[in-house]
Amino acid sequence: MNFKIFPATLNHEGQKVPLINGWQSKASNDPNQIRQWQEFFKDRIKFWGIPTGPENGIMALDIDVKTDNGLDTIKSQNLEIPATWYQQTMSGGYHFLFQYDPERDVGNRVKFLKGLDTRSKGGWIVGYNLDTSQPLAKMPNWIWQACQKKEKEITPNTTIVQISPEIGM
Repeated sequence: MNFKIFPATLNHEGQKVPLINGWQSKASNDPNQIRQWQEFFKDRIKFWGIPTGPENGIMALDIDVKTDNGLDTIKSQNLEIPATWYQQTMSGGYHFLFQYDPERDVGNRVKFLKGLDTRSKGGWIVGYNLDTSQPLAKMPNWIWQACQKKEKEITPNTTIVQISPEIGM
């Protein structure tokens, strides 16, 4: 496991952001480049970002627990997560990593199921303390299938606001 990484931090709103532009192409596993970033950014680096998708051959299932509890979704729908690489996130959720498959790229989906997100091509996760004691598993079919469902379009079937001719003038 020698991931390409890039320096990242928290902005004033507490959002995770890269410290470099073009992180997708500049992410590196070269020790000299990483050392240069450490020397340049110093204590501004709060963590290291790990690109998902073809850059590192991984996709991530992000299980949120802050608002919509993804663990409840997994339990209530009897969804199975195979033994694979994983880590606990800063907010108490989890990242489960799977082999990236370009034929089944699920993209970067927010709440494809309640409390569940994906990070794939063009996305990234923070590297916390990744447990790689198991082999990296293939993405479960239920993730692929749930990400294929199109979002329902909301089409009002009645007029919500009606303006009388006297007001509209």
